[in-house]
Amino acid sequence: MAADENKTGNPTETALARLVDRVEIEEVLARYCRGVDRCDLDTLVDVYHEDAVDDHGTFVGNGREFAAWAVNGAAKVWHSSHHSVHNVLIDWVDADTAHVESYVLAFNRRSARPGDEDPKLVEIFAGRYVDRFERRDGVWRIAHRLALRDVDTLVDRKGWAGKITPGVRFPEDPVYHPA
Repeated sequence: MAADENKTGNPTETALARLVDRVEIEEVLARYCRGVDRCDLDTLVDVYHEDAVDDHGTFVGNGREFAAWAVNGAAKVWHSSHHSVHNVLIDWVDADTAHVESYVLAFNRRSARPGDEDPKLVEIFAGRYVDRFERRDGVWRIAHRLALRDVDTLVDRKGWAGKITPGVRFPEDPVYHPA
């Protein structure tokens, strides 16, 4: 039972239900990181609803298709990666919908040139995911994601990551205008 479905009006039950929802949403965020870093397509696909949209800059489209695109691209470019999600803020729309902002920190080990087997570069990326989570059939998944870039060690970023929407200050930042 979600917090907004609490028929008793008991504040303790409402708080407990909301806490359970939060833990389930944070679990999805952690599985996203595992899927990307381990290039585990099944895990990554499972964090999205079938009709989810993911906007990661160059790739804007179905979330499950993004999963395949990301896993294939990461395996070609990065020798290893480490994503972590923290500072998770949740704005509850109703019992089955939540707007979620989570900060992401990623370290990506890569070669200086394509085909170079000696990884010498470590990219550091700090940004945010602005997500709409929906619970369908009792399961929380991402329904819409916008990736935002706040800090990046590759100042002159080329290719797909350079097209990730930059974060800006209040009130223009996309977190204040959820999808």
